[in-house]
Amino acid sequence: MASLRAGEIIYTLDELKEIVGIFHQKGKEIGVHAAGGKAIDMTLDTGVDVLHHAHGITKEQIAKTKLQGTKIVATPMGGTHLEPNSPENIVKLVENNIDISNATDSYLPPYPEVDWLPFKTQALQGADVFMLIAQPGMKLLHANGYDENQTLAMLTANPATILGKGNQFGKLQKGMNANFLVANGIPGLQITDVESIQRVYFRGKLVVDRIFG
Repeated sequence: MASLRAGEIIYTLDELKEIVGIFHQKGKEIGVHAAGGKAIDMTLDTGVDVLHHAHGITKEQIAKTKLQGTKIVATPMGGTHLEPNSPENIVKLVENNIDISNATDSYLPPYPEVDWLPFKTQALQGADVFMLIAQPGMKLLHANGYDENQTLAMLTANPATILGKGNQFGKLQKGMNANFLVANGIPGLQITDVESIQRVYFRGKLVVDRIFG
């Protein structure tokens, strides 16, 4: 959805059901960008697999999301006409056993009223600040008793599952792709500077080396 049409519902319920049905008939999952009570209700009524943003989701909608096994891609910086996913919102979703992935919606300016991010201007932000955007929610999860692996899953295992690749990458397990990094702390939770990531391995091969260059 283009920014000039933010907040506009551009499909009818029947159209969404038809689109979702086509994907499900082919054995594929589908995600829909939705924000606000009416749009989220419509989207959940179609049986969609993933909600992108879900800004403004209510307690009742969280319960329905949990019941249906719908996953959510949270965007704590922005992406819709409503306030983004706050750290408290992210904790509430995780407490309800909803699979959450964290995304940046980078190259959009941060929502002007957000107080959990340090950006002081409406300048566009890029993927280099992904860990900084994810950190407030991750730190609050950790403060609420979730361990490092559960918290880090929002950046690793959960996105892989949403992409339908949970059996290929996202975890360090035998038989899976060896995609991993070496860092001076837990990404997002303890570090936010990309320079703190020392090495990156993709399918077992070293592709980024900040130790020896």
